[in-house]
Amino acid sequence: MSTTRAFLSQQLHRQWKSVLNRLIGVIDLMDGVAVHGIAGNRSQYQPIGELSDNECSLLHWYRSIGIRRFYVADLNGLMGSGRQRIALLTLAREVRRDEILWIDCGWAGSVSQVDQDWLKQMNRSIANGASLRWVIATETADSIDVMNQMLEFIDASNLTLSLDFRAGAVCRVPKLPPIGPWPLEKEIFGKEFCWMSPRLAANPAQEMATCFLTSFRGLAT
Repeated sequence: MSTTRAFLSQQLHRQWKSVLNRLIGVIDLMDGVAVHGIAGNRSQYQPIGELSDNECSLLHWYRSIGIRRFYVADLNGLMGSGRQRIALLTLAREVRRDEILWIDCGWAGSVSQVDQDWLKQMNRSIANGASLRWVIATETADSIDVMNQMLEFIDASNLTLSLDFRAGAVCRVPKLPPIGPWPLEKEIFGKEFCWMSPRLAANPAQEMATCFLTSFRGLAT
């Protein structure tokens, strides 16, 4: 880490010290590289120029500030072009004791045998005392059954529902019923899933959401 970046890390640590336990470092991963989001238009996302071309570089930056919880959006998986299994496995192996890693890689429909084997490998790779949690997002899940499928391989305490909003409305695939979109109380909260969404910043339910760190403009070379 450069001297300038180390100084900035220390400065941000002091500034955010009182809220570090509420911050989650967001990593938008595309083709194995952390990218900077542009108004949700994923086709125009660009690599974060201040960081090396390494799937773990942004996680290391967050950790240098004092953040110990991380959320990874597998943009390839979310856009239906294949999960970044190797890059995500590398990230999972990087997570340390008392750290948490959430992964959203576009779960929808049934869980293939390849994914089942990969999920087992991911769970084996996580360090003792670290936590690996999986996100099921309304923007990609094609039915409520995807959660039941995941429960065959993942403990309910490690599954998280992401309510994805765009223009004030919940994002969902066309075949889902309109929500009161999903039958939330009975189908979701009744299963005792955690609830988070990195896209809830402007929603009235903000008090229920964890604070996510999503701005990378302060990074220095």
